[in-house]
Amino acid sequence: MRIGICILICLAAFGLQAQELDESQVKRLYLSVTGGLGFMGPQSDIEDQMRSSGLGDTQTGGFFSSGSTEHPNSSKIPTIGITANYWLKGRQGASLEAGLVDYIEVNGYDDIGIGNYIFLRSAIWSTSLNYMLGSQNRKRYLSVGPALMLHHVKDDAAGSMTDAQTNWLVGFNASYTAHLIDKPRWFLALKANGRIAPKSEIGPFIAEHQTGIINPQPEDQRSEFRQTKVRTSGFNIGLTFGLKLKSRTG
Repeated sequence: MRIGICILICLAAFGLQAQELDESQVKRLYLSVTGGLGFMGPQSDIEDQMRSSGLGDTQTGGFFSSGSTEHPNSSKIPTIGITANYWLKGRQGASLEAGLVDYIEVNGYDDIGIGNYIFLRSAIWSTSLNYMLGSQNRKRYLSVGPALMLHHVKDDAAGSMTDAQTNWLVGFNASYTAHLIDKPRWFLALKANGRIAPKSEIGPFIAEHQTGIINPQPEDQRSEFRQTKVRTSGFNIGLTFGLKLKSRTG
């Protein structure tokens, strides 16, 4: 991940140098929203821990279905972020970025008793204050700076016995934006964003039910997603729509 961000910065710097200077450019405030997809992050680590904790069984369809469902199974949700860019002088500026940079759902199943489920929803939110360097025409710009991240994990299975967990992390953010369509008052751009951060410790999460409840001593059937550390570093690629809201002349 560190190598990928270094490559992103080097390619962006080369692209910025390749731009022609335009001294007539004025200061502007850009506000934009980006929707895209996240890559890497905690998904593989959570899936591995599901299997290690015995939550990787296959669920059969039972009497009413002939199919089966393998576990763990996961899904990714698109990410969204907002950015404010302010050009201070020439090619330099500052930016504030905030948004949901990773969201996954991982479903685990332990074939014990009548079955235990653990359904983890993992969301990573990030806010970063960045130094910005752009081409003279401000159609391409690189932003780098520290990031404060919140990792929130919740077991959303019915009857969950574990509270949601939240971890705060400090990391590093780098993003590169290239305008595809540039108009006097708005723009459409392609944006790549990478982050480096420490791993986040999550768990344990517990699922439990009883079998033989009509007996004087019913049996407890317990499953546990054990405590583990998961990766929070990753990158995002998305499409950005922005407005140019403020300018100065002279």
